[in-house]
Amino acid sequence: MLTATKKDKAKVVKIIEESFKGNPSVTWVVKNDSKKDKRLKALAEYLFDVGLAKKGVYLSSDHNAVAVIFRYNTKFNKLLVLYHELRLMLRAIGFRKIPEVLKRQAYLKSQKPPSGNFLYFWLYGASDEGKGHGGAFELQKDIYKLSKDLKLPIFLETTIPQNRIVYQRFGFEVYNTWKVDEQGVSVWFMKRDPK
Repeated sequence: MLTATKKDKAKVVKIIEESFKGNPSVTWVVKNDSKKDKRLKALAEYLFDVGLAKKGVYLSSDHNAVAVIFRYNTKFNKLLVLYHELRLMLRAIGFRKIPEVLKRQAYLKSQKPPSGNFLYFWLYGASDEGKGHGGAFELQKDIYKLSKDLKLPIFLETTIPQNRIVYQRFGFEVYNTWKVDEQGVSVWFMKRDPK
């Protein structure tokens, strides 16, 4: 597992964009108009930039899989993250949707332990050409080792039923489910203790 740097941004953003395919929760966040592809790219750039600010963007050694995972209570440059949040609002979300997105984010945050003493698994994906070639498995193994070494549980959310099943197969358990009618999705909140 390699720690990504600014020079990896284009590659990581491309993988993140590819991982957005078929994710209704992700596509709900961005404004639905003729610029949707640009807006999804802006969202992918936001995930990279904020993940980098929180020291949590990783690549597989073959550079075909990415994970954004960080200590939730890590210290970071709050002004820099605020800057990226404002850019995201302007470039991807649109003003009308901001209240809905903020309400959603507040609920997601309320479901995490208040101590913040855990690893937050924000994103996990492989490039189209990297799927099935071991990069994602390498990241998974190294992330579980990180969890064990730090003695910290891993928390995540997913809205894709198949991902929930895969995460459960790898030791995650569902601790809450939120049915979001206006988005037409269920959000599964999942946790994996260090093993």
